[in-house]
Amino acid sequence: WTYDEIKRHLGKETLEDGTALDEVFAYHYDVKKSGNVDPQKDPHDELKHQNVLIIRGSLEQTAAKFGLSDDTVREGLKKGLDILYRVRQQRPRPHLDDKMVTSWNGLMISAFARAAQVLERSQEVYEKAAVRAAMFVKEHLYSELDNTLLRSGYRDGERVVHVGHPVPGFLDDYAFLIQGLLDVYELTFDSSWLAWAEKLQDKQNELFWDGERCCFYETSDHDASILLRIADAQDGAEPSGNSMSVRSLLRLTQFLHRDDFKQQAEKLLACFGQRLAKVPMALPAMSTGLLLYRHSFQEVCIVGQKQDQLTQEFLKLLRGEAYMPNRTIVLVDGDTEGNMLYQRNPVLPSMKVPGRVFVCQDFVCQKPVASVEELRSCLQQTMPPPLSSSTSTSS
Repeated sequence: WTYDEIKRHLGKETLEDGTALDEVFAYHYDVKKSGNVDPQKDPHDELKHQNVLIIRGSLEQTAAKFGLSDDTVREGLKKGLDILYRVRQQRPRPHLDDKMVTSWNGLMISAFARAAQVLERSQEVYEKAAVRAAMFVKEHLYSELDNTLLRSGYRDGERVVHVGHPVPGFLDDYAFLIQGLLDVYELTFDSSWLAWAEKLQDKQNELFWDGERCCFYETSDHDASILLRIADAQDGAEPSGNSMSVRSLLRLTQFLHRDDFKQQAEKLLACFGQRLAKVPMALPAMSTGLLLYRHSFQEVCIVGQKQDQLTQEFLKLLRGEAYMPNRTIVLVDGDTEGNMLYQRNPVLPSMKVPGRVFVCQDFVCQKPVASVEELRSCLQQTMPPPLSSSTSTSS
């Protein structure tokens, strides 16, 4: 906004004691005749003589400056903002980038699923958001015909369209979505999400795995226009696909008893072992994967239905005060046909008594417990020891 625009749109307005609204507004939001944008931060003079509304002091300070009550200033500022909002609505809107990126949706699905597990008051809202987003990706950004992901889709009104030649998914799209699906499984205990995650992991291995270097490329070798395939594990604003894959491979190993996935995770860690040892700060996501690998996973099997009160009490403990990142939770619900885990985990069929919880480490289970207090005591006794400072990262 220019100073003259603020005067033109607010100059005729006054507060209840007659004070000019434009003066109070300009003071509170740092509006200046010459503009309030630092020229050094505007190298192309796009905001020369313009003002970006910014609050540099408190409402109480503004009230004291003009000798007004806090409520009077608060109401006046709201009135000014409402007027300017209506003016802004008449301006040409900026272009909207409303594409839907598979990898970003994967990260968001994880966030929703994890939030639903720990925020009781908003659990239903976040659970619905996580499941809807996962279903959206499966419907619009996934081809069941060849089990592949697309990089993105675009919005056309209420439809999702793919412009020109759809871009195949990159490593990040697979890695981020797989982790999101694993989080959705541990939230809903619907094993169909786990089955899809496994299918995508197998496809990711097929498309991106470099058997010689033992790491994932960012792109597949199906595009002849790509001259150089890159494999990286730099965790910046977003984690890298290689780093995320370490965690997912280890979790899938625990859920599905697939030792090949664990071996792949070991090879990934070894591939980036020197960088992990020298600059672990550059690989925070992979460092957490390394910790999961060194501690090994704890598996907790709850026998019963998800909606049972005792099951919910067990879950509240596991997701709250007794939370551990290197733990997987499995619901043994008796659905031997619909729950794929019965075909993968040979121990589950023997867990038949509802209301019992089995705590397992390295695929060896302790005696079952039948109450929240017993489970709490059992978990305290099985807490993993801290890693020694002398532990070799590259071993």
